[in-house]
Amino acid sequence: MGAPTHSDLLEGHTLNVDGASNNKGSKFDIILTTLEGTITEQSYTLGFPTTNNKAEYEAVIVGLRMVATLRVTKLEVRFDLLLVVSQVIGEYTIKDDRMADTCKSSSA
Repeated sequence: MGAPTHSDLLEGHTLNVDGASNNKGSKFDIILTTLEGTITEQSYTLGFPTTNNKAEYEAVIVGLRMVATLRVTKLEVRFDLLLVVSQVIGEYTIKDDRMADTCKSSSA
């Protein structure tokens, strides 16, 4: 087996995202791990009050935008809120119009 090609290096990335919101504020973290094991970690503080779900969505949106600049062709996204995962992949419907708009942004 030879050295990985440029195409191989663009596959197999993992994006871990986590958002949280409480009475002290809202934030989210993004961790991108490449095939080679390089880790890029970013933390963001949201400048507006929000819910845990919205913080999770913001993390997914920013993480996917970050990955899009790298031309990654294969990506595993990991996050811990089953509700958000189910809404993003279309298994659950979203009743709140603002959350529906946020979900559309995450899957665009």
